Amino acid sequence: METGDDWLAADKLQHVLFCFSVAVIFSLLATRARYQFLRRRSILVGSVISLAAGAAKESADELGFFHSAGASAKDAAADLLGVLTAVLVLSLAKSVSTRVRPVPPGQVRGPEMASSGSEVQNLPFLFNLTLPIRLCITKSSTGHLY
Repeated sequence: METGDDWLAADKLQHVLFCFSVAVIFSLLATRARYQFLRRRSILVGSVISLAAGAAKESADELGFFHSAGASAKDAAADLLGVLTAVLVLSLAKSVSTRVRPVPPGQVRGPEMASSGSEVQNLPFLFNLTLPIRLCITKSSTGHLY
């Protein structure tokens, strides 16, 4: 293990940015995968790949493949911070994209009610859950509305 490793070194920022980027890129690639189980778990897929890349880098540091003093727990923590930041950003983006969906031209949200010969008024149910209630208005011979 490396001694004298500062928390606020430039190396830690590189670890955070690398793992953040890997998690985002592989998560976005997983959303375009052919298999639905990968698309549904795209954030998990990107996170696992990013953590595996960070662990591989730390293992290579410890084995001496790179010019460093060895593996560092602080580098691993920076990797984890990068992945957690990516998970937060991707989850917020996914939440916003599923909440706000524009209606394509020519389409209507919810079921459409076909109008019959009499006047029909649709009253939306609680909080616009698109459960219409039909209210039929007819005129009597005296002119009153029922």
